[in-house]
Amino acid sequence: MPVEIIKNDAEENKKLYDLSMVNLIGKDNPAFVKTMIKLFLDTIPAELQKLEEAAINNEHDKISFIAHKMKSTIDSMGITTIAATIRKLELKGEIKETHESIVAMTNEVKNILGKVINQMRSDFSDL
Repeated sequence: MPVEIIKNDAEENKKLYDLSMVNLIGKDNPAFVKTMIKLFLDTIPAELQKLEEAAINNEHDKISFIAHKMKSTIDSMGITTIAATIRKLELKGEIKETHESIVAMTNEVKNILGKVINQMRSDFSDL
């Protein structure tokens, strides 16, 4: 009999990002924070698409390059749930890891960043 995983509302609604670093860098300037969020929302979907295509096509160099680019954005936006995953993905691209492993990690990154994008769009609907 399969085990059903029950998630509570608090877990489901937990923020997957933390703007502390953005606020620190921007000296708590709301305009700066909004600019950084807009930049994130405008660029990450395209980067995710490139990463997914590279993973599907087993293009290790592209995977490593894109993961490397995304790493600082993930860190600055406080997306800690995939901070280690994006680093592993970068390394796995460099060492030409197995296709299945890379695709699974790419899907994890895509899933979390998709949720972050939805949360940010909800939290900053005026952007």
